[in-house]
Amino acid sequence: MKALVPLAVAGVTLVSGTAASASVSAADVRGAAPSRLVKVALVEVDSVEQAEAGVVTPMNVVRGNCGKAWLWLSDVGRRKYKVRTGFELAGARRAVSYSWRVQVNGPRRWSKRHSWNGGLWWRKSWEGSRESTVPRGGIHSGTVVAGAVVLSNGRACAALPASDPARIT
Repeated sequence: MKALVPLAVAGVTLVSGTAASASVSAADVRGAAPSRLVKVALVEVDSVEQAEAGVVTPMNVVRGNCGKAWLWLSDVGRRKYKVRTGFELAGARRAVSYSWRVQVNGPRRWSKRHSWNGGLWWRKSWEGSRESTVPRGGIHSGTVVAGAVVLSNGRACAALPASDPARIT
């Protein structure tokens, strides 16, 4: 039995020192780029049990005192997904290097990690994406499990966990 459940939209914050939160952006349930600010949406899940267990909780984008970070997970068909993630620093901050790790989890304890890292040469932002396949369709969730940005002044910004669910078909 399929169920429609409220999809609470929360966020990830790039922070230096303390956590902050602000308005949140949301994507449609396919993981497309945000088109408007919303507070709640609906997403279809496989069962009432999944809905009650709270398996769908996206946390896509939020601005903090160090900038913003994001993660979007989308279905591209034929049991294939695309994960898109990144950050943009606030103010005059510039990044010299970064390390970013995303994990995608699916049914029956399936998971896959994607990693990015390197120098940024005083850039203000970075975005990366990967495509991969899953062994079976269903609800999958991508999460930033580690994100760190080294700033040109020697300080650092850290990403709190961003996540986004998607039905991969």
